[in-house]
Amino acid sequence: MPTYADLTASPWLHGSDFKGKAVTLTITEVDEHVFEGDGKRGDEKRGTIAFKETAKKLGLNRTNTEALRALFGPDDQNVELNTVWVGKRVTFYPSPERNPATGKTEPAVRVKGSPDIEADITFTLVLPRKKPRQVTLVKTGKGKPANMPQNGAVSHETATGGVSALPIPHHGDGDGDGPYSPDAA
Repeated sequence: MPTYADLTASPWLHGSDFKGKAVTLTITEVDEHVFEGDGKRGDEKRGTIAFKETAKKLGLNRTNTEALRALFGPDDQNVELNTVWVGKRVTFYPSPERNPATGKTEPAVRVKGSPDIEADITFTLVLPRKKPRQVTLVKTGKGKPANMPQNGAVSHETATGGVSALPIPHHGDGDGDGPYSPDAA
């Protein structure tokens, strides 16, 4: 029998799904999806990624797309991303950010780093109408990926995914749209 939570569950990952913890997930597919406009904006085609550990997908914003590109490439913009990103593990965390649609502060999904990189990576994040800034992505723990329930809820036990000893930032860097970076704080 389905529960109310099952009937109202979103097919998309949200920062609140992480329950305040960093979670490592394995990419299984990169695709595109047309997101319906909210009345102020028209429909928008964006990238999405699917994961081995959950049925929920993540709709990619520019900040997370640039972070994933810094982690795994490619340098060539014409390379098919499924050939580069699939199988890679990414550690995400919830960062309190201002939601431009509601004006409220809500947990946003941000890229913390990956256990699949050799060392921390710092890159310059350039977004439209924003000042370029340095962002540091970290080599996260070597633990196994999180075992997320299919409805996306993450308990403390499954959220650790081998990264619980890492510091979890409590706030974004204050500009409301980007991942936490010690350099920007």
